[in-house]
Amino acid sequence: MYINGGILALAAALAVAIRLLVLQRQKLNKLRAEHQFASAALKESEIRYAAMLDAFPDLMFVLDEDGTYLDWHASDPADLFVPPQQFLGRKVRDIMPAELAEQFTEGMRQALTSGEPVSIEYSLPLGERVQFFETRIVRCGNARLLSIVRDITDKKHVEMELRKLSSRIMTLQDEERRRIARELHDVTAQNLFAITINLQHLRQTENGLSSVGLGIFTECLTQCEQSLREVRTLSYVLHPPGLDHLGLIPALQWYVDGFAKRSGIAIMLTADQDMGRMLPDMERDVFRIVQEGLSNVFRHSGSLSANVVIQKRGNQLVVEIRDRGKGMPQTDDGSAWDSESPSHLGVGLLSIRERLHRFGGQLDIQTAASGVSLVAKVPVFLRERQPA
Repeated sequence: MYINGGILALAAALAVAIRLLVLQRQKLNKLRAEHQFASAALKESEIRYAAMLDAFPDLMFVLDEDGTYLDWHASDPADLFVPPQQFLGRKVRDIMPAELAEQFTEGMRQALTSGEPVSIEYSLPLGERVQFFETRIVRCGNARLLSIVRDITDKKHVEMELRKLSSRIMTLQDEERRRIARELHDVTAQNLFAITINLQHLRQTENGLSSVGLGIFTECLTQCEQSLREVRTLSYVLHPPGLDHLGLIPALQWYVDGFAKRSGIAIMLTADQDMGRMLPDMERDVFRIVQEGLSNVFRHSGSLSANVVIQKRGNQLVVEIRDRGKGMPQTDDGSAWDSESPSHLGVGLLSIRERLHRFGGQLDIQTAASGVSLVAKVPVFLRERQPA
């Protein structure tokens, strides 16, 4: 009996052990299956991310918070400024040109601080040509940054061609205005002047006019003289002759005085008198900028006064037009007014910006309930002095 009991106990223990072995085997098989599934998922993920990187058109860099390059990807290594072995483990300041490295450093600081993406456009000489890029810097973890770079060289070349075309169109418009102004002054105005002279001679020689005829005669003479004044004014506005012969400031003073009389707006012109003569196209563009700016004051501001200030600051010419009107109107979509948004600018302001861009200038517009300040800045290109 004792032996049989021991055998039974041994059998029971053996059965438990076998059951445990079966359970362990089942767990092991499950773990193996999960491992195989995880390995397959990892491999699939690696393939997917590798495909995404291969499809990524340009460049990508991983940096730490100090701006040290940790990793990189390039669909075309020829787009790299220097080979990977020269920048991996080194900082942006050690690789990039000083001014560009400063931009990148500030952009990385902003991305880390705000958590918002930062975009920077820049150009780099690669081989025998200059390429244009746009980088988007985003925070990637607590102390990592991801810099995603797109080659925008083709886009920039298209923009430059469009800008050249726009500049050419403006030049043609100015030349046409000059031609029309000359025709008005030399032909139309002279013909009207001759008519007024003949009418005055006719008055002196003709004594048989009735009172009605004399009234018609006087009205014709008055309208002819008025038309003569309007044609001369239009000729001067289209292209003031003083702009070519006397220079920008005297031409502007003449225009401001006439504009103040016609509009009833009190305008104060303050200008540096010793800035020298600039390139003809630049003087003409600055004149048009002031002309368009004052037209906007008259049409939109409701202001009774305005100030025009022209100064030379270093190598820049700064033109500021300030009014005391009602400010810029609210946009149609209710969004905040933005001077960089083409949809928020009228034709006149877009024309001003295009004139500035062709000389590398910029336009800044500040609007408030107390009025608008338009500030145009453009590098100064002085006209070469002619030999005596």
